[in-house]
Amino acid sequence: MTDILNFDNISTMIDTLKAIAEDNRFQIIQLLSKKSLCVCEIEEKLNIPQNLVSHHLSVLKKTGLIDDC
Repeated sequence: MTDILNFDNISTMIDTLKAIAEDNRFQIIQLLSKKSLCVCEIEEKLNIPQNLVSHHLSVLKKTGLIDDC
């Protein structure tokens, strides 16, 4: 039980929550939960620039919420 509450796990949990708290990243997770999409498809669906989509995908990957296909 104490392992769950150690600093590393809490820090990871906070980083994950911060990642999905951002609206575009939350929307990307929703889109990817339905099917795999390329960056250009996400860009089109969310109407945000490619570099911003790439940044959001990088944050989601770093937190382990998505992986490379």
